[in-house]
Order: sequence, then structure tokens, then C-alpha cells
Amino acid sequence: MEQLLFITTNPKILTQCQRALDGSNQWVYVQRMAYGRHKSRVIGRVKVARFDEEELRVWFENWEDYDAAPAPAFGGSTFANFPE
Repeated sequence: MEQLLFITTNPKILTQCQRALDGSNQWVYVQRMAYGRHKSRVIGRVKVARFDEEELRVWFENWEDYDAAPAPAFGGSTFANFPE
């Protein structure tokens, strides 16, 4: 499985990633969206390493493979609650 190094995102997700980094050190779950015959899956979890507010870019570290169906509330580009 390939590891995600960074994303370019929108202000809402950037703010959520900032919160995950600033003080809470939370895991961020990575969802692969549905494509062709492949259903949407949560494929990994990462820690936020740093971010750039101007470019709306977030870098990650500590990739861990993960395989789960997204929670029904996950929908689109939002965070979901997953058991640790």
C-alpha cells in the first residue's frame, strides 16, 4: 500500500488538520473515494506533520495501513469517529 505524504485541500479540512496537530496529536483517517467498481474505503491513518495555510497543503507522517468502510456520517471530505 502506498503512503500518503501530503494533500492539497480546502480551508475546512486544513482547519481540522491544524486542530489534529495543535496540542491534541490526533490521528487523521484517509479515505479513498469510490472509483469505478471500487467502493469507498478508509485506507490509512496518519499524523499531521505540518501545514501551509497559503497553499492549503498538509503534510503527514507515521502512516498506518487501515481498512474499513467509512461511517455513514463520513460523507465527502469530513472527519469521522473511528475506534482506536
